[in-house]
Amino acid sequence: MSMAEYERKKAAAAESPDRALKKVPEDVLSELVDLKSAAKGAAEDFAVAIEAAAEKHGMPKAALARYVTARCGDRLAKLTAEVEATQMLLGLE
Repeated sequence: MSMAEYERKKAAAAESPDRALKKVPEDVLSELVDLKSAAKGAAEDFAVAIEAAAEKHGMPKAALARYVTARCGDRLAKLTAEVEATQMLLGLE
C-alpha cells in the first residue's frame, strides 16, 4: 500500500463530527479479537520458520525475511533495485 493510499484510508476512517457513533456489536468485537490473536500467532510462527530456514541454509534471517516479505507483497522489483543500488555503493557491481 502506498503512502497516499494509507493517508486516504486513514482520512476516510477518521471520526467525523457529523457522523453518529454506533456501538460495535459484541460478535463483531469478538471476531476482531480472534483475528488479531490469529495474526499475532501467525507472525510468531513466521518468525520461528524464518529463523529455522535461515539457520538451515546459512542465510541471514533478516535477508530471508525481507525477501519473503517482498515476494509475498509482489515487491520483488523494488527489492532488486535496492539490492543493486547497495551493491554499487559497496563496490560489488
